[in-house]
Amino acid sequence: MAFTSIAAGAEFALDGNRVWYEASGSGEPAIVMVHGWSCDSSFWRLQRPALEKRYRVLALDLPGHGKSDKPEMEYSVERFSRAVQRLLDAEKVSRAVLVGHSMGAMVIRQTLADDPKRVIALISIDGTVFSGVSAGLQKWAVQFASALRGSEHDAAATKFIEAIFRPSTPPALRQEIRTKMLSTPAHVAASAMEKTLASEMWAVLPPATVPALAINARSDRGDRQADHAKLLPNLEYHELDGVSHFLMLEKPDEVNRLIMDFVRRLQ
Repeated sequence: MAFTSIAAGAEFALDGNRVWYEASGSGEPAIVMVHGWSCDSSFWRLQRPALEKRYRVLALDLPGHGKSDKPEMEYSVERFSRAVQRLLDAEKVSRAVLVGHSMGAMVIRQTLADDPKRVIALISIDGTVFSGVSAGLQKWAVQFASALRGSEHDAAATKFIEAIFRPSTPPALRQEIRTKMLSTPAHVAASAMEKTLASEMWAVLPPATVPALAINARSDRGDRQADHAKLLPNLEYHELDGVSHFLMLEKPDEVNRLIMDFVRRLQ
């Protein structure tokens, strides 16, 4: 019998504001998908149809992003983690595999620290995972956040976005990603950047000992596997060639296969 995806949009309240999410599929563990900086849940659109055939899939718009409310407030990893936990509450999830892209990898690592009984595994998709953040990177993050708050927001954000594409990234996909990321309000983008890369969370959180999967775009940015292994010691690591930071949209079948194989082995 053919499988038909029936996704339901819903929302919950966090700090008096609406957080929007989409739920589909059934089965345990639940797979919870957390997007990256200035993105939204639609960045998982090529994963959900495959994953929801076997599992319950929850994809949220983090506070300040997508269809969620966007008030003037602090957009920190801790607040994003509370949104993920509130989603688990709303959907009565007892066993969750958290999937995070880019900044979303920081969020799911924080969520594991905050809610270790319900999080059974982590999946990082080209995640922002470092064993430490240098003073230089923290300074850059503060300066970039300042530029995002100013009149040059679009130019600064566009330069950043273009730098994480590859020559092989399809033009239509570039345009879609650029448009969506630039639609995130400046106050949200600036705060999220400053409260993630400029934060001290790297020095505070202990290594995550649950099973972890990392799927990265191959690059020459040092030994990324070693960086991941320091924070995710129970690690399965893969790198894909010919993709940009948005590998889940460029090679969805390969990403989906790696995720499904990993989650299946958790049973």
